[in-house]
Amino acid sequence: MGLSHIDKVELVQFPNKQWVKVIFTNGQEWIPKLEDIGIIANKIGICEDRKYNFPQNDVKGAELVAEYLVECIRNGYTDNDIHLLNQKFQIPK
Repeated sequence: MGLSHIDKVELVQFPNKQWVKVIFTNGQEWIPKLEDIGIIANKIGICEDRKYNFPQNDVKGAELVAEYLVECIRNGYTDNDIHLLNQKFQIPK
């Protein structure tokens, strides 16, 4: 099975609330729960800690992930300007 990437993320209206829909390049769609996002963010944090060899080094990757996500949400970065946040956190393309 080949990797699929996110094609777009959009807000969809259901009768009683809005949800986020993720559409992948292979045509599959996913409506994630907040719990799903939490599990994914936690695993990314673990990977980043391992990448920076925490606790042997002072850099705690999970904290950087948390700071990135908080800043993204608090400052309302959009699809069009998320690259600015990526530059700030030195995230490669």
